Amino acid sequence: LLALLPVNEKKIVANEQEEIKELRETSYGDVLLTWQNSGYQDNIAFKKTISAESFIAREEAIVEEGVLIQYLNGENDKVEFDVEVEEAGLYTFNLVYKAQTKTFRNIEVALEVNDEVLYYEASSIVVPSYYETLEEVAEDRYRNDIMPKASLKEFWSDFTLRDTRRFYPDELLFKLNKGVNKISILRLNGDFYLKEVIVENKQKALTYQEYRRLNEGEIIDEIKTIEAEKPSYKNSLSINYGTSNDLLVTPYHITRQKLNIIDGSNFQKGGDALYYQVETLKTGYYYLTIKLKQSKQFHISYRRLTINGKVPFDEANLIAFDYQNNWQNVTLGNETEKYLLYLNEGLNVIGLEVNLAPGRLIY
Repeated sequence: LLALLPVNEKKIVANEQEEIKELRETSYGDVLLTWQNSGYQDNIAFKKTISAESFIAREEAIVEEGVLIQYLNGENDKVEFDVEVEEAGLYTFNLVYKAQTKTFRNIEVALEVNDEVLYYEASSIVVPSYYETLEEVAEDRYRNDIMPKASLKEFWSDFTLRDTRRFYPDELLFKLNKGVNKISILRLNGDFYLKEVIVENKQKALTYQEYRRLNEGEIIDEIKTIEAEKPSYKNSLSINYGTSNDLLVTPYHITRQKLNIIDGSNFQKGGDALYYQVETLKTGYYYLTIKLKQSKQFHISYRRLTINGKVPFDEANLIAFDYQNNWQNVTLGNETEKYLLYLNEGLNVIGLEVNLAPGRLIY
């Protein structure tokens, strides 16, 4: 197909392409280094919650349980608000939202500060939607398991903006000038309700030893076993469950194909995550053991561990899984000790997210 455009339209297209090229050349890593070298700090104590009542344009605003929320969809694709800071510095943005997207397309936003996209990664940020499997696993006519359908899990969640491909280990930082800053959140894809936006300084992660000192408690003698292929929910429809005929994997059947593993070939995209709900009888410390096989030789896979939506300590941000050609029970830890994880009595949510940060320099 050959399209001939009038001269003025050609010029517009050329300008847009040049702008896109320039934006792609301004990577977050380079911009962040420039800011840091210029003396901008990310630890200036600050936290402000901007509710939907403070959004400048409030078309498609609705009230849910007495709270005003903003609906971003194809008809209403932007919210704006002002943030005033006493000192110029680097800050994070956390969205409190509820996904409404019914298709396979991700929620995607861009963030502008004072009408400017500060770096390329801020021009396209995927905000997670969550999916759950409510139906029982069905069987085909040969009595082999069939991958069950997943549906959108609608609940209020929060997400601190990160680069979409998870090439950077921490949340994205945005430079705000001293005084009033105009913030624009542009919806590019997907539909969602937006209740509030939290702007704050970067939160310093605890080391594992600091985490242990902060949370006093005993080691609980309790065992909970959860099948990997039965997560409570996931944030990507591309994560599929698979089958293994290995006797060490459950459930097992000698002649039928049973869904009994997470298919690793579909669980390797940066940011993809699985979440498991665990009910515990007592508050205290627990070990986490995963049965796994990492069959790529000379390859290390990395995952980010979360407990109830937060990375518990710095070392949990990047957990390495080395080559393991056979199924192994691996208790999370480092070279010298196994990690003890602090869980509350009752329901806890443990998340495992693909982290590609170590591969960033390759790209």
